[in-house]
Amino acid sequence: STPNEFSKFDDARLGENTGYDNTALGHFITTDKDFSKRFIDIDNTGKTGRTMELQAKIQKPITHPYMAGKKYDEKELDKIVEDYFIATNNQDGLESLRELAEEDGSSLYDTYMDLTFGGDSPFEYSADDRKALLDNGYDAVEIVEGPKSDLVDGSNDDSIVSSYAVLNGDNLVPVRHIPVQQ
Repeated sequence: STPNEFSKFDDARLGENTGYDNTALGHFITTDKDFSKRFIDIDNTGKTGRTMELQAKIQKPITHPYMAGKKYDEKELDKIVEDYFIATNNQDGLESLRELAEEDGSSLYDTYMDLTFGGDSPFEYSADDRKALLDNGYDAVEIVEGPKSDLVDGSNDDSIVSSYAVLNGDNLVPVRHIPVQQ
């Protein structure tokens, strides 16, 4: 969903609408229309936006570690952290994280989350991450958002909602425009 009118997903405009660090990663999409509606007026101007039905060409996605524990189990989480750090060419960061985890006797994921909540935004380097991911053949990043009940007013559905940051706007094709009722 978007409050803006456009006919092409322009990578040069990533992050322009909201100012959130993670929006520099890509063009965000989700299969959950209720969650999507939260972004109809993300620029807070009061404009009534629209929801777009899209076809997305995603062949090699990767999961961002932040909040992944809401969807994935403990066995998968350390691999998610490792894969993301390697995919973004951050081997030094991964080594430092491994050392800290070993010192604390914690998992990589728990150490990552402790550092994230105690420090910088996990998306502070999204533009750099996007470039590295594209260079390494990735085309989307899954961002685990959390339980639908926490994200959608009036929902009692506790299923986990994810969005995908599609790294290349050319991989998104509008199918048709769906008017959104406010």
